[in-house]
Amino acid sequence: MLDEGGAILADEMHFLYIRGLGKTLQCITLLWVMLKQTPYYGMPPLARKVLVVCPASLVKNWQTEFNKWLGLERIRIFVGESATIKDFIHARIYDAGIFSYETILRHFEKSLNLQIDVIVCDEGHRLKNKEIKLFKCLNRLNTRRRIILSGTPIQNNLKEFYCMCDFVNPGVFGSYPVFRKQYVDPIGLSKLAGCTPEERNEGLKKEAELFRYTSSFMLRRNKEVNNDYLPPKEEYIVFCKPTPKQLSLYHQFLKAEISTATPLKLITVLKNLCNSVNLCALAKPRKEDASRLKPIFTGKIEVLLQLLEYIKQNTKDKVVIVANSTKLLDELQSICDDKCYPFSRLDGKTPVWRRQQQVAVFNLSASNEKFLFLLSAKAGGAGLNLYGANRLIMFDIDWNPAIDQQAMARIWRDKQLSKVYIYRLLTTGTIEEKIFQRQLSKASLAVNLNDFSSAKGLFTSEELKNLFQLNLTTNCETLDLIKLNAEDEFSTSKDFLGWSHYSNADNIEDTCLQNCFKKGKITFIIHCSSKNEK
Repeated sequence: MLDEGGAILADEMHFLYIRGLGKTLQCITLLWVMLKQTPYYGMPPLARKVLVVCPASLVKNWQTEFNKWLGLERIRIFVGESATIKDFIHARIYDAGIFSYETILRHFEKSLNLQIDVIVCDEGHRLKNKEIKLFKCLNRLNTRRRIILSGTPIQNNLKEFYCMCDFVNPGVFGSYPVFRKQYVDPIGLSKLAGCTPEERNEGLKKEAELFRYTSSFMLRRNKEVNNDYLPPKEEYIVFCKPTPKQLSLYHQFLKAEISTATPLKLITVLKNLCNSVNLCALAKPRKEDASRLKPIFTGKIEVLLQLLEYIKQNTKDKVVIVANSTKLLDELQSICDDKCYPFSRLDGKTPVWRRQQQVAVFNLSASNEKFLFLLSAKAGGAGLNLYGANRLIMFDIDWNPAIDQQAMARIWRDKQLSKVYIYRLLTTGTIEEKIFQRQLSKASLAVNLNDFSSAKGLFTSEELKNLFQLNLTTNCETLDLIKLNAEDEFSTSKDFLGWSHYSNADNIEDTCLQNCFKKGKITFIIHCSSKNEK
């Protein structure tokens, strides 16, 4: 395919290494072949100049991988941290150039009309929108052979998938209105709860057709392969009981703002209330009262403190804590300081040159030197290998399931030798459960297309309209909805899609969660083990 167009390498995010055969190595191998071998005797190689474009945090990683597999003498690498593509092209001694997306945007005008034989876009789901500047710039570069690396080719909808396909193979589906009429509309209609059997069958037919068509230029392998080569992984979704102060503020804000505030403001404030009361303006005390008040913890922070205390006292494990905002990381850092937990921190303000250094130090340190690693999901959620920790706490949730999945994959990677524990914290009955339900709905779309499964979506659009309602009558609203939608197909609360459910501490193997459950701060736990996913 690369002789005429492009390709998408869309291995699932958990599919990171098979005996060392990761996405990065596969691309390096392909580029090496294209640079050094000819299709026919006497003809020039398929490529003379290849370009790798990636997030700034991964530039050093790509350089390291090239040197690791090919050495310094076989291929000459140009790292364009402050240079332009023009500098790389005119420097004849270099075969491959590595640039960040930011560098490409900064020096784009100097890169037009330069001959590039192959371009590789790592974390290529950034090209999911044809209207953004990054897509327009890269699309104008003078190259026909384009490769996208992305564990999440579908993050929200099929329009994003169309944009990525159109980037690697322009015109492969024609215009978007044609693609929407042929695939998006019938597939979307088949997912609705009230669709007819004919509409459902037509949607399944279009899914199969789209899968067959894209399989000619898209390769996707799923996480099941990992189970034979990585240590076991236990993932827990922990539903945390909100504190009385949280509930009071939640009611107060909804009563005051539900009719006047914009949806975005409502969502932002309610999410902040789930994470840390200090992030909400309603909860901030007057300056003269602040010194007399005890810190106000949310249910999730109380559970977090219990988890960390148990892990610190009873194990030698290290922990990664992931949050989506810098302000929330500031709150978590303050808690770590108060508890005297030694930690490292990586967010958007961390210089690129320091990131791999921080990761290396953390991976090699003992737990008494670096017990915690505070990580921004947006800045370090992709590409980092934090195998030095075997426990990860996902403190808050993002609308995009790919963001969370990328971040949670940071510790279940190559070189990990210990059993891995993932804890996702959600506040029971609040907007966080609604976001989690939407994640499951989006993930269903991605599974259907990428893995060609006919599984139906778990939730209807009507069930997702109750975004701003606070449910005080449930231990786990998500499970209630699953039971409601599964009808008679769902007979018990166990073994639904390979997951187990617990409403008390009984039968939970994780002693850390047992301890927290008994203290009354957890209402429900959903658990999945890697050995159950096969």
